[in-house]
Amino acid sequence: MKLLLPILLSLLAVAVMAAPASNKKTNNKARDVEATLSPAAKKAYAKLKELAKMPYDLPMYRAKRKEYLDSLPKSVRDEVANLA
Repeated sequence: MKLLLPILLSLLAVAVMAAPASNKKTNNKARDVEATLSPAAKKAYAKLKELAKMPYDLPMYRAKRKEYLDSLPKSVRDEVANLA
């Protein structure tokens, strides 16, 4: 029993320390992918992020997003679609 508690605590500590590291790698990868976008696609992606923050319900957001994406040139639309 005396040995079980330190083992459990060390396993818990490793799990807690390892969790943020994997999340950080994901965020770095997303930033790297965004860095490869063209300037027009960066603007479009930023606009989509702003749309997502608006207080729409889901069907309204989807309609607004589709309307905005349809207004973009095909190359920019494809670039943003590949990002998502």
